[in-house]
Order: sequence, then structure tokens, then C-alpha cells
Amino acid sequence: MTDTLVSHTVKDGVAEIQMDDGRRNALGPVLLGQLFEAIEAAEKQNAAVLITGRPGTFCAGFDVEVIRQGPEKTREMTSQGAELWVRLLTFPRPVVMACTGHAVAAGAVLLCTADWRVAATGDFKIGLSEVELGLPLQGVPLELVRARLSKRHFERATVLAEVYGPDAAIDASWVDETAPEDEIIERARVVAQRYAALPATAFARTKKQSRRVLADTVRKMMERGSKGSDVFSALRT
Repeated sequence: MTDTLVSHTVKDGVAEIQMDDGRRNALGPVLLGQLFEAIEAAEKQNAAVLITGRPGTFCAGFDVEVIRQGPEKTREMTSQGAELWVRLLTFPRPVVMACTGHAVAAGAVLLCTADWRVAATGDFKIGLSEVELGLPLQGVPLELVRARLSKRHFERATVLAEVYGPDAAIDASWVDETAPEDEIIERARVVAQRYAALPATAFARTKKQSRRVLADTVRKMMERGSKGSDVFSALRT
């Protein structure tokens, strides 16, 4: 029996999707699959999406235990992750994320797919640790980060592997605002409900057009990756 790592409830036009694996919310195959199911259900209900983490942790990136299983399992997981990123990036309804704590590596990239991000204040880290760990950052994650991060911070966050606290993360454009840890979910709900009230057709068409070039670029990278190129080679070493 598969554990439930993702909960999904709908209220006031917003599908609230919580990731909680009881640990660090690592993006492994099961959690990714359940996220996909919740997002698909939200679209069928014509709902905006609010994605949250567990207290103290939003997402720790791809599952290291899967990476240790070798290149093939890693390729399957990272490809699944890229599919999730592009699905959220192009989701026709508003996507809000409540960054409830640490968001590192692929967890930080996940933030780049949302329309609005609220981060919990506190001693939390947001950013990319790949270069510091000896892993080159490239391909799909790099393009998503390039598109969403402040140009002033892009090389600091990627080449120099700078990790940010919640307040500094606003200036870098990892997130859009902060809220106290005990108020973040309610604040994110308010934001999600406000955006859910926007005219749906106008929102969807504008979002699709504004992200068309980025989405096309990411899809082409994913296609090359499916043919065995090194789109995610940093994670396969």
C-alpha cells in the first residue's frame, strides 16, 4: 500500500495541495506522482492551486536515495520532475506556493514555476546548492531559474551557489513576500483566493502567451533528455 504523501482539498475555488512525507519532502517518484494526480484533479475542478509543505520544510529537492540507485532511476525521477515543473509553469489557473521552510535544489526550482510565492520567516534556506556540492547546474532547472530570478542575482544564485534567507529571497525573486511561520498558510490562502477570482479565460490566455517561449524551450530540452542527452547529467553522476 502506497503512503499518502500529498493531501488535496478544495475550498473557495482553491485546491490546497500539501506535501508531507514526514521528513524533508524529497521529490521522489511517489511524491511526484501524487502531486501530478492532485494537480490534474485541480484542473478538472477548475480550481486555482495552492501548494504547501510541512512546518519547517517546503521541499529538499530530488530524493537522494533514488539517485543512489543509479543513472536509470535518476533519469526517470528527474524527467518526472521536469514534467511537473512544466505542468505547473503552464497551468491555466493561478498557482500559489507557501514556502513553509527550507527550499533547496529542485525544491527551489519548484518555486520558479508558481505565479506567486509566500515564504515563512525564520532561519530557513532557499536556493541552489549544486555547485557547492560539486555538481554543475544546467539544462531545464537552469533555464527555469534564469527566467524567474532577478538578473542581479542569477549568477550569485547559480554559479556562486549563494543560498538566501526568506527576506533576501524576495530581492532575488525566489519568493514574492514573507509571512510569519504561524500565519503563512492563511496568508497564502488569501492570495490564492484573490487570484482565483480573476477572469479565468483572460488569465489563462495571458499566462500561456507570456510563458510560451520558456515552455517551448523547456519542452525541447526534455525531448533531448528523453533521447539520452545530458540535460540532467549533473544529477546522474
